[in-house]
Amino acid sequence: EMCIRDRWDKILLLQCAAEVYPNIVDELYCCIVIGMSYDKMNKKKFVALDRKDFYAYRKKTLAVFREALKACNRYPF
Repeated sequence: EMCIRDRWDKILLLQCAAEVYPNIVDELYCCIVIGMSYDKMNKKKFVALDRKDFYAYRKKTLAVFREALKACNRYPF
């Protein structure tokens, strides 16, 4: 798992999540940065996707984020 410390990296991650699936940006961000699971999130707030699809979008968000970091010569950390 990546360690996201820099404020600019967090902004970039939010942009990547918005690019992948704009309707669940906050949920994707919390899952990646805070480490909150889909199940915990879905108990607190309804997530508009099923578990399998949610984790597929999480995986795609991380892939887009890695590519964005590579484009900025910031990957690997």
